[in-house]
Amino acid sequence: KTEERSASQGGEGSPSKRPAWLLDLLISLQDGHVAPLLPLKTGYRDFDLLADIRPRVHRVGSWADGTCFFGSVFHSLDAQDPRPEEHKADVNAPQMPSSFRLADSDKRKEMGRAWRLYLATQVERKWFDKHLKDVISFDEYIQTYLDPTCAVGPMHNMHIAHYFQVNIFFLTIHINPVSDKIEFSIRISSPDGAAQYNPERRSIALYHMAIGDGGHYEALQQIEEGAKDEAAGASPKYGTGLFHHNSTLIQFLLSKASRSR
Repeated sequence: KTEERSASQGGEGSPSKRPAWLLDLLISLQDGHVAPLLPLKTGYRDFDLLADIRPRVHRVGSWADGTCFFGSVFHSLDAQDPRPEEHKADVNAPQMPSSFRLADSDKRKEMGRAWRLYLATQVERKWFDKHLKDVISFDEYIQTYLDPTCAVGPMHNMHIAHYFQVNIFFLTIHINPVSDKIEFSIRISSPDGAAQYNPERRSIALYHMAIGDGGHYEALQQIEEGAKDEAAGASPKYGTGLFHHNSTLIQFLLSKASRSR
């Protein structure tokens, strides 16, 4: 078993019968672009409850070249460079802004790759043996962690949740490439490596669009209505991406994830 659990599932018919808001969700955003997750009304109760949450939930685009999962996590956390000072001072190491959000798009792509490579060196063998040794070999786990062509390798979300000590919620839309059926699910990665949510830790939420074995990740953030980014003028300001247990968004996600226990 992994640390993930699915929620209620449903599906839509052929693409021609899918509502416009669902078709919009199947179009990935470019890095740094922001869009509301859902329109104000969808006609589906659960989605309308999610759309009613205030501040409104938006998705923030990430690179889709193998860094999108890590970039979405770093953006939600507004992460600081996790590498030690001596590594950052290395003339051969990429020199980067300290804050992920403050970087421009090209720099965020570079940061996502460099930080991912560093985090691959931080997998503790004791932690791995406790949670994953019966699922994958240690060498294969590290190898795929280091592979930039993998958006997120097998169970790497478990290590990221552990390293940053956060719960990671995944709101997933999965398209079966054979039947074309769409399934919705909510999964959780716990900082404890277990199948349960840890209310003592803060949470981030990611939107995950999955088509067959491929997929794309975007950060979910709550943004105040009318907020503007001071540096970008008319561009929407990035919002809250790190949530406490009593957050309306987290309580909603928990209520849907718990349905399929």
